[in-house]
Amino acid sequence: MKPTPSLRLTLVFSLLAGCGDALPASLDASPLDAGRADTGPPPPDDAFPLELAFTDPPLSVPAGVRFAADVAYDTHPETAFDVFLPEASAPTALVIFIHGGGFTGGDKAVAYRDRTADIRAVLQSGAAFATLNYRLLDPVDAEGVLKPLGDSRRALQFLRYHRAALNLDPARVVAYGGSAGAGTALWLGAHPDMADPSSTDPVARESTRLRAVAILGSQSTYDVLDWPEVVFGEYGLSVDEMAAITGEQRILSFYGVGAWDDLESDATRAYRAEVDMLELLDGSDAPVWIGSSGRAVRPEDTGVLFHHPNHGNAVRLRCQAVGLEEVSTLPALGIASDEDMLSFFARQLRD
Repeated sequence: MKPTPSLRLTLVFSLLAGCGDALPASLDASPLDAGRADTGPPPPDDAFPLELAFTDPPLSVPAGVRFAADVAYDTHPETAFDVFLPEASAPTALVIFIHGGGFTGGDKAVAYRDRTADIRAVLQSGAAFATLNYRLLDPVDAEGVLKPLGDSRRALQFLRYHRAALNLDPARVVAYGGSAGAGTALWLGAHPDMADPSSTDPVARESTRLRAVAILGSQSTYDVLDWPEVVFGEYGLSVDEMAAITGEQRILSFYGVGAWDDLESDATRAYRAEVDMLELLDGSDAPVWIGSSGRAVRPEDTGVLFHHPNHGNAVRLRCQAVGLEEVSTLPALGIASDEDMLSFFARQLRD
């Protein structure tokens, strides 16, 4: 009898449990080692409090799984996550989901509508699952996209910091999301380790490196001024046309500036480089699973502009150029893989 998709995912993903004793050789000298449990005792849990209140989960889950909602990872009202923790005698892998919404909307609870099969398969395997909220961009934002990106970074560090209380293996953490959540996962996977060993904040001293990422309908880079060349070259789309589609203010808000001329200032150029996932990607980064169901047409609206499969293809080509493993499924471009996302995660976490 051929296994059903859900059974097959559970069987494949079950290989995650109990296999965290060693990193693959390619990651042995990775900055991720700074966050590994075997580099020393975990920090005390009371240095930055973890407040868990276990409640009934929002969906049916395997027996023994505990669920906590709205766990604060910073001081802002929006900075909280939900976490599912399976019973396990050894530290477990962790799958982090980051919601989309263009950094202007969305909520962590979308996972309970759209990703229920993922959650159940992950939990059945014995791995933990977390879904994040982060601060959204204001219509005229003074901080820009680094505000929500930085929140997700801190959530990752917070989860690692409290690895003992949550029974997590800090060396086996993957992240994924859709749209803006996908771009955030890609940014975390591509960025050099953002741990700050000299910080007085113990959470900030934790590694931000990931074992793997998956991006669903992602943007390729948040240096949007590069999109006409690296994403939409075949259409001859200009920055002015993109601004007409999205509204000029939306582009400005990405960088926390108030005028178009500010986009070429030295400070904004440095900002754009900090969020240019394509340029940040290199061969030492987290392997990437790339998926997009977007239409391969000339953008005329924000949906196509932000979710065009050419974004995924730009990431695919960059990974190939720098020698980073990628698995891509971009049907509109005739690119397909037999390896689905959860199978990809399972393989990355068990090697």
